[in-house]
Amino acid sequence: MPENRRIHKHPLGGIVLASIVLLLIAAISLTITLTALSKGKDDSQKDDNVEDSSDDKSSSSDDKNSSGNSSGNQNQNQNQNQNQSGNVKIEKIELESSQSGFGPLLQLDDQHLYKMPVEKLISRSAMSGLTAGQLLRDYNFVSLFNGHNGNFILKDRNLFLDKEVSDALYAMMDAYVNEIGHKDIYLRNAYYYDKTEDDNNTPDVNEALLNPHALGTAIDIQIQTSGGGQLPLKNSFAGYPRAEYYDWFIDNCHKFGFIHAGDTTNYSSFRYIGVPHSTYIYEKNLTFDKYLSEIRGFDYNNKKPITVNGTSWWVYYVKADEAETTLVPVIGTKYSISGDNAGGFIVTVDQSGINASK
Repeated sequence: MPENRRIHKHPLGGIVLASIVLLLIAAISLTITLTALSKGKDDSQKDDNVEDSSDDKSSSSDDKNSSGNSSGNQNQNQNQNQNQSGNVKIEKIELESSQSGFGPLLQLDDQHLYKMPVEKLISRSAMSGLTAGQLLRDYNFVSLFNGHNGNFILKDRNLFLDKEVSDALYAMMDAYVNEIGHKDIYLRNAYYYDKTEDDNNTPDVNEALLNPHALGTAIDIQIQTSGGGQLPLKNSFAGYPRAEYYDWFIDNCHKFGFIHAGDTTNYSSFRYIGVPHSTYIYEKNLTFDKYLSEIRGFDYNNKKPITVNGTSWWVYYVKADEAETTLVPVIGTKYSISGDNAGGFIVTVDQSGINASK
């Protein structure tokens, strides 16, 4: 009956509607979730990228640090090497082993003759025929007659010395004249190798191959009186107090690289060996041969330190190889090498020439 009929919504429609709503909600939730996940992934990737970047930076930093450490270690090692060597420029000089027989620090005695063949030695008279340029180029000698400054008296025109020795002699005579006030030192002998070139007062031991005169590194001096006579330097006599000449040379020659080599009845001999050797010998009151024996106890890894007037030196010995050549290690930029005439080389290093540059 119509009046009794009620109108109801079909249950299926509600279910469908509810399902649609649920689906929408699920879709929205899924979208939000996916967005969040996507954002999280992006953030994660961003974080990963940051982390990777950080790792890269860390790696780069590590590489840099590693490089820095490597550089630091290298610098440290370099510093250690420099400290061990004294901020050193190190190289090895190749020398002929036979060169151990040449230089100012030669031991000269019956067992150690000068190795220059007599026929290659030049006489003073032959030297006098050479020009100054030839003397210097071929022998590294100079004529004292042409070069001395008047602060001492020459025996004759034929007096020659090694260039380095002549410079030291001039400096020593300048100091003598400045301090003592006299110009009365008489230079009797310089270079010679044959006793027949001198007079009969020359001892036989001063003949060729046994004396430093043949090297051009020794002088014999006397004192000349106002009357023109030559008197022994070592003696005292009226008007010439010993302290004003003989003692002055004994006490001061080492400052210029000379050592007192002995006296005869007529003159005193002085040999040039160079600073710091001369000063060390003087201060320690050593003979030259004892000094050589002492130096032979020091090598490149155990250098002998010597200080002269605030300048520091290293001195060490390198034994010559039996082979034709010997590698001699040297340090810095100021050094000299001399043979000892007994199978080795003496290296003298002025530490002021040491530097870190390569």
